[in-house]
Amino acid sequence: YNNSRYEKLSKSLLCPVCQGETLFDSPSEYADDMRGVLKQQIANGLSDEEIMNYWTLRFGIKRHNTLRAKTIAC
Repeated sequence: YNNSRYEKLSKSLLCPVCQGETLFDSPSEYADDMRGVLKQQIANGLSDEEIMNYWTLRFGIKRHNTLRAKTIAC
């Protein structure tokens, strides 16, 4: 998978477990599992838009404000 792309995406998704933490920064075990899914999505060639849509639809996760999109508290 692409490490810089992974970092960008994981820093732009909020963890559903840790309030205000991005997926990249979250220490939760659940976030570990989610990071694995994200890495697999990147390895499988999904576009950034496809990945963001998946996380938003599946988990209700919104983007961190670094992407100037809507955010939610976990």
